Amino acid sequence: FYLSDYGFGHASRAIAIVRALQRSIGDLRIIIKAAGTYDFLRAALDCEVVYTRNDVGVVLRSGTLAVDRDATERIFRQWVATWPEYIRREEQFLTQQRVDLILSDIVPQSFIAASCLGIPSVAVSNFTWYSIYHHLFGSTAETEAFAEAYSHAHRALVLPFQEPMRNAHGESIFADAIEVPLVSREITEGRVGMRERYGISPED
Repeated sequence: FYLSDYGFGHASRAIAIVRALQRSIGDLRIIIKAAGTYDFLRAALDCEVVYTRNDVGVVLRSGTLAVDRDATERIFRQWVATWPEYIRREEQFLTQQRVDLILSDIVPQSFIAASCLGIPSVAVSNFTWYSIYHHLFGSTAETEAFAEAYSHAHRALVLPFQEPMRNAHGESIFADAIEVPLVSREITEGRVGMRERYGISPED
C-alpha cells in the first residue's frame, strides 16, 4: 500500500482499509510504504510499515494556504527526475517480497512499477497529482508523465468530493474507475476514555 506523504488524510483512510482487510481476510500480509505519516501508521496498525519517500506535494507560502508556484515547481521537477531510480528500486522490493497486489493513494510511479512486473494495481483517492500539477503548470512533459503513470492502474476506487480525473484531452485518466462511499476509521475508544487521556473534564 503506497501512500502519499502530503497530509494525514491518505494515511487515515488507509488505516480504515487495512483494518477492514485484516478483519475479512485471515492469511494476509500487508506492507505499507510511506514517510510523512510513518510514525502515525506504525502506532495505528499491526502490519509492516516501510519508511519510503513517495511524493512531495506542494509548497505553501509562509502563513497562508496559497501555493508557492516557484518553490513547488522546483521540488516537482526534482521529484519527477527521481522516478526511474524509484521505479527500479520498487521493482526489486516488490519482486523480493512476492507482492500480489498494489494499492496506492495516490502515488503515480507505483503504478508504473506494478505494470512493469505484471502486478494488478488499484488507485484509491478523490484526486490525482496530475490534476493538481496540470492546474499549476499546464501540459508539460512532466505533468503528462503523471497521466501516463495513472493510466497503468487496473482500477480506481474514486471517493466522494472528487476532483475531475481527466487528462488534457478530457478522457478519463483511469482505464476503469468506480465510485465508492466515504472511507473512515471506526471509533476505537469511547468519549470518556478520550477525555481522561487528554485531561478534559466532563464539564468542558
